[in-house]
Amino acid sequence: MTTDQLDRIIQLSEFSGVFNELKHVDLTQGYTIEKALWECLKATCQGLSESKDDKAALRYWLYRHSVELKAHASSYLSYSEMMATREAALWKFTLNITEQFFLLVFDALEEYFEAKTRIMIQGVEEDSSWYVDLRDTAKKAGAAINYAKQLLKAAA
Repeated sequence: MTTDQLDRIIQLSEFSGVFNELKHVDLTQGYTIEKALWECLKATCQGLSESKDDKAALRYWLYRHSVELKAHASSYLSYSEMMATREAALWKFTLNITEQFFLLVFDALEEYFEAKTRIMIQGVEEDSSWYVDLRDTAKKAGAAINYAKQLLKAAA
């Protein structure tokens, strides 16, 4: 392993891009996560820098560094899984609530148009009943006139 590679491991250079992205999204949380990682790996980074010339010690500190890094990352992984589960639940809720909203709107529209149809039918029935009443009155008047004519013919 070259000195440059070891310095990049000790300085956590590979994480700088991720830390910059995190800080861009949330500056405080980005710094908090970076600080937590530095605190977690402080001992192994110090051990790595002190054992640059001792290959056995360097191998030990690299292995320990890897284990510490994986342990630290696992907490974020479980947090990430929990957030993914919550996001999936939120999407499901969003789809369900949207479907319920549209069902309510469609039901309300159906009731509205049924009420409008009833009002229109009632208006047509009222208009037609007036016409039917007028027609019936005319028929009765015609029947009365015909009866009167028959009486007049019989009297004449």
